[in-house]
Amino acid sequence: MYQFSLSALLGISITFGDNLLDNYDGRFESNYWFGDTTYITTPEESVESEHLYPARSLVRSLIFPGWGQIYNKSPWWKPVLFAGIEIAGISAWYQWNNKAEKLRLDYEKFADEHWSLYNWFTNTSALQTLIKNELGEEWNTDVQIIGTHHLDIVYNNQLFSSDCLYMEEESFFDDEQCLLPGIEGDPPASVYNTWIVGLLNMDSENDPDSISVIKDRDYYENIGKYDQFVGGWDGILENYIIQFKDVGDTTEIIISSPLKNDYLNQRENSNNYLNMATYSVSAVMFNHIFSAFEAVWSSTSKSRNKETIETSAKLIYNKYADYGIGGISFSIRF
Repeated sequence: MYQFSLSALLGISITFGDNLLDNYDGRFESNYWFGDTTYITTPEESVESEHLYPARSLVRSLIFPGWGQIYNKSPWWKPVLFAGIEIAGISAWYQWNNKAEKLRLDYEKFADEHWSLYNWFTNTSALQTLIKNELGEEWNTDVQIIGTHHLDIVYNNQLFSSDCLYMEEESFFDDEQCLLPGIEGDPPASVYNTWIVGLLNMDSENDPDSISVIKDRDYYENIGKYDQFVGGWDGILENYIIQFKDVGDTTEIIISSPLKNDYLNQRENSNNYLNMATYSVSAVMFNHIFSAFEAVWSSTSKSRNKETIETSAKLIYNKYADYGIGGISFSIRF
């Protein structure tokens, strides 16, 4: 019975399929898109997927992390993650950098109040004598005016090294470049030193004839890092600290004081915040790179995995057939 019904339907189609709708204008033609069993796509999605260029997502993520993921239409958590890391990193850098700057201003103010060029010049020799008497002549320390480092001093609008503040008597006349200007002739060392002390004790802000020190970054590092400048801290002669540090083959002597240790702790706190701010900048930079790599990988992965089947079905026009329908055309493109 089933075969008879199919035969009858085919015969009717052949019989009545001609000589109807001679003026059919093709309005029955249509296109249909069908997906396979694993993925269904539309013409709009196919056109869009063809324009997901990895280079475009790369550039977007390098400019702002997460933008490339939005371009790839990745899951929402990806652009949120990368954008969140970016915002958090910039915010942390800003806060920690401001904190480090505030602490820097605080420890510089502390140094200005408790360290002076006058103390350093007048106390260094006496401090060295005290240490020698306590430890013995066999122990050598770096408590001295002329050493491995120096400070930049200003007198009469000219720049000099702090080595010029003190010269041994036997070498004083041999080193004329260390004579401060403004003195006629070559005064003896005793007079020279007394004169220097007087200039150092002047108010450097109000008296142009005084000797002042340039307080730059090196200055604030030197007075806290090297024993050569420990004599400049207030109260050093009454309350100095001797520490021994094992450096392998030898033992290093470190001369300090409560004020110097306090200053070093303040500097360390400031530097710690500055390091954290640097780490935040590094995190932001890596976030740009990781976001760009992920955007490129995601776009290329989608291109590999989206292997769709494009199908099309349409009615074939035949002006000699009844109703203008001459058959059906079906095509598949991989």
